[in-house]
Amino acid sequence: VRAKENAESLEWLQSHVHVALNEKLIFNSQTNFMGSRKLLHWGKFTKVRGNKEMVGFLFNDFFLLVRPKSLFVTAAQLEPFTDNQFTMYREPFLLDQIQVKKGPVDQYGPSVFIVMLKTDAKKEIPLKAETDSGRDKWVKQIMEACVEYVRKQKQSSKLIRSDSRRMTLRKVASGKLFVTVVEAADLIASSADGKSDPFCVIRVGDNQESATPVIKNDLNPK
Repeated sequence: VRAKENAESLEWLQSHVHVALNEKLIFNSQTNFMGSRKLLHWGKFTKVRGNKEMVGFLFNDFFLLVRPKSLFVTAAQLEPFTDNQFTMYREPFLLDQIQVKKGPVDQYGPSVFIVMLKTDAKKEIPLKAETDSGRDKWVKQIMEACVEYVRKQKQSSKLIRSDSRRMTLRKVASGKLFVTVVEAADLIASSADGKSDPFCVIRVGDNQESATPVIKNDLNPK
């Protein structure tokens, strides 16, 4: 049921949210490393600076802010999953780009949370939720989503590096390697009579090995 509801929500977003990006955004699709895209949370709030009413959608890979397309915004026009049309407020935030915290009450008043860009701490977007509990839920949901995104991102990077290394090793190992064993000198005797029966073992990688014939009673084999 949840998968079906998620798919229906993503399809609604595709037809009702107009996203102005160079590359078309397909909501109901696979992400780079988070599996299928999932809508984790959504809600209405007001952008404190400018007093703009908007709707936020939190996915498992990015956070999106949208505004109603209508010039005059009413409460009904802010309701998603209806016939209302929305437009992207700004480019989506990938979850490794942002942090979130509660806004100071003495500065912004109640129910405010702040979305911050990691690359520029001065770029803060204060958003006023409808209630304090709504603010707390946004903070919790965004924090958890960001942690999971970064965890999967690191996991994916390790796999890519590992695959790249294996590919490199396979490429280097292709072809033929010719080795000529010439001689050895002043070997340590392995028996009480001061003699040894030397041979040479050549190993390449973990599973390729070859050995020369044994030369009897010689500490300087050629």
